[in-house]
Amino acid sequence: MRRSLTKLLTCLGCGFVFLGTTTYAQTGVVKDKTFKTNFIEFQLSNQWQCQLDGTEYVCRPLENFKKADAIIIIAAKIPGKDDNLKAYYEYLKQPKKIMDFKGRPLSSKVNVIKTKNIQNAEWIDAIHLSSELKNFYTRYLATVKNGVAILVTYSVARSRHQLYAAELNKMIATLKVIAKLPSLAGPDRKTATEKEQPSNVMVGPPDKSETPNQKLPNIKINAPKK
Repeated sequence: MRRSLTKLLTCLGCGFVFLGTTTYAQTGVVKDKTFKTNFIEFQLSNQWQCQLDGTEYVCRPLENFKKADAIIIIAAKIPGKDDNLKAYYEYLKQPKKIMDFKGRPLSSKVNVIKTKNIQNAEWIDAIHLSSELKNFYTRYLATVKNGVAILVTYSVARSRHQLYAAELNKMIATLKVIAKLPSLAGPDRKTATEKEQPSNVMVGPPDKSETPNQKLPNIKINAPKK
C-alpha cells in the first residue's frame, strides 16, 4: 500500500501523464486567477507563476527574491491498484527521513494528518516540517477521483510561512477535481496511455531571466534539492 504513494511522491517523472491542456483565467484585476488543467483547477494569487516543468506543474512567486521562499507542485497519474486514500494516509502519517545540507540525517515532524473534503472530493491532507527541506513546512494533498490520482504539494520556509498562509490556504480551499471518468464505449477507444500523452504546455510566458535558488523538478522525500 505504501509503495504506491511513495512512487507518487518520489518518481513524478516515471509514469505521470498530463490530462489535456492548461489555461489561466483572470478572475480579478489584481488579486486572483484560475489555474486549470483537464484534471484540476484552483484559485491562485496573480503574484505567482505556474509553468510545466518536465512531468509536473511548478508554481513559484513572481518576484525573484521570493522564489526561494515557497513552491507549489501539481502532478497526476493513472492510478494503480494500491492508489487509495487509506494507503496515502498510512504513508503520510509517518515521519520522513532526509539529509540536511551537512549530510546529517533528519526526521520530519508530522504536524497534521487527516482526511479533508474539498469541493466535493476527499483528500488526504498532511503537513510535515522538514520532510523536503530543513525548516520548510510541506503540505501534501493526495486524492483519487474519476480515474485520476492527483498530488498537490506546497513547501514554504518556516520563517516565512505567515506571509504566504492566506493565499496558500485559499488555493487549497478552491481545489476542485474536474477530471471526468473516461468513456469505455466505442470501437475506436484508445488506451489511457494513448489518450494521455504529455502535452507540451506552458502556463504563462517563460521567464528567461529566472534563476531560482531552489528547483525541485521531482519531489524526493529522502533527497531534497537546494
